[in-house]
Amino acid sequence: MNCFEVEKGEMIESYLRRDLSESELERLEEHLLACERCHQQLEDLSLLRAALEADESREVVEKRGTSIPWHWIGLAAAAVLILALIFWPRLVEPPGSGGVAIARLAEVQPPPFEPKSLRTSGSEAELRFREAMVPYQEDHFAEAIPGLESAVALDPDFVPARFYLGASYLLTGEAREAVDSLSRIVEVEGSPYREWALWLRGKASLDLGDLTAARRDLEEVVQAGGDLKAQAVEVLNQLPD
Repeated sequence: MNCFEVEKGEMIESYLRRDLSESELERLEEHLLACERCHQQLEDLSLLRAALEADESREVVEKRGTSIPWHWIGLAAAAVLILALIFWPRLVEPPGSGGVAIARLAEVQPPPFEPKSLRTSGSEAELRFREAMVPYQEDHFAEAIPGLESAVALDPDFVPARFYLGASYLLTGEAREAVDSLSRIVEVEGSPYREWALWLRGKASLDLGDLTAARRDLEEVVQAGGDLKAQAVEVLNQLPD
């Protein structure tokens, strides 16, 4: 399981509701142990959920007219307010704040892949690439990585394999490895993958907290004036000064 699957499937919410199957539970917990960002999201949502449940309990007490001391209810309400003030800003953008959590800005969708009609024969690197892109197209990015790494090892200049390897690294939470792989693509002037490589490297830099590098790549995407220009402008407008 990777960050994209966790978000797309609302796995953390299902985890808190105990709606996951045994296999889903095992895969999610394995991911949470390795992914600091998703683990932090779980903690934040857990605390917010507990605060909201405490608030609902107070309402039940009021409706039933039980004899629980009112000072305890007051303390529970204060706890709800404090937790909401602490954790809600991490999850929801305050209206008119002009800023968004960096983690949200770093979120990325997988770059599209359109299989081309290739010769049945080809280099070993091409064969490994085609095989690796089968799980990639099914959003199983972690499964695609070994085959893409193998293709790149066989042919370091095989641009498509290196690009989708960088994308897969990013989609599985390995931002630093993504930057390394995508940087090789960015260096290739005129490459059809260059704009996407800049976009993804900018996202990876956001994930790593390097706002300067992210801004530089996103500004270059805007200057290129391609299909990703509008998205890059949107992210740049939301970056903190």
